[in-house]
Amino acid sequence: MDAKEIYKRHAAFCQLMSNPKRLEIIFLIGKEAMCVDEIAKKMDVRVANVSQHLALMRDKNVVSTSREGTKVYYRLTSPKLLEACTLIREIMLDQAKEELAALLDADSCQ
Repeated sequence: MDAKEIYKRHAAFCQLMSNPKRLEIIFLIGKEAMCVDEIAKKMDVRVANVSQHLALMRDKNVVSTSREGTKVYYRLTSPKLLEACTLIREIMLDQAKEELAALLDADSCQ
């Protein structure tokens, strides 16, 4: 696989993860496996909606499943997925703090 193919795959992954609901799912199942109805309840959305997102994420190898009786549990395929999302969130929070500090500095100058 050459560098161009890796960039294409990276872009496709970022496109998949550009949905806020999928990011929320990442953070919910990042620490423990959960079934669809648990995820839907925590997100306050319909089970069908969560199922659609999970199906896309499973197709792209972001989540895997295991069955316990009649329940199907979803977990991340790699803990690095949560680490990457957490790192991006920390960067965004740092940027927001800098923007707020700049606004407060501008207000104090007036």
